[in-house]
Amino acid sequence: MNSSVEIVNLLNDLPSLSNYLKENHELEFDDSIYSTIAKHLLDQPVTIESLSVQRNLYGRLRSTNLNSIEIDLFIFNLKQSLNSNSKDLIKIFLQYLHNLTRLLPSEYFDLSYLCSIALLDKGETNVRLYFLCIY
Repeated sequence: MNSSVEIVNLLNDLPSLSNYLKENHELEFDDSIYSTIAKHLLDQPVTIESLSVQRNLYGRLRSTNLNSIEIDLFIFNLKQSLNSNSKDLIKIFLQYLHNLTRLLPSEYFDLSYLCSIALLDKGETNVRLYFLCIY
């Protein structure tokens, strides 16, 4: 089975999809896979599992910037995470943001930095994670 089909089959099992992406970090995906995952997650609440999928997805090499659906998902994740009091959710959001920042168009860099500061103020005290995020 090819990786694209396997990913689509795992969309409703986010912990398994996250593990698959982590274990197969060397696989390169077509941009359509990123869009498929983003579309699916835009219809879901932001959870530790959904952010884990995204952290592992955007932690791999990619030759293109984010598309509009992925930017919409980033903004959706940002709004939900800024309104969360869950330290676990905030921590994984910062890890996701760290991986995502290198793919963001330059006009989003300041937003990424400001988000990091806002989340640090909400109780995320892992300073190394904070500095990785704003890097």
